[in-house]
Amino acid sequence: MGDVAASGGYYIATPADRIFAEPTTITGSIGVFGMIPYTGKMLENKLGITFDRVQT
Repeated sequence: MGDVAASGGYYIATPADRIFAEPTTITGSIGVFGMIPYTGKMLENKLGITFDRVQT
């Protein structure tokens, strides 16, 4: 890896057995997401539970 290996650069290197980077290479993580059923209105209306969304 060169100067920067952000999500895309790191992702394309994942099939390799080893990944080599310079000590000064800036690396990033591979994005992750999950899917959760939306039951907010039911929980809010029946139980008074509300949610805040966090996104990175």
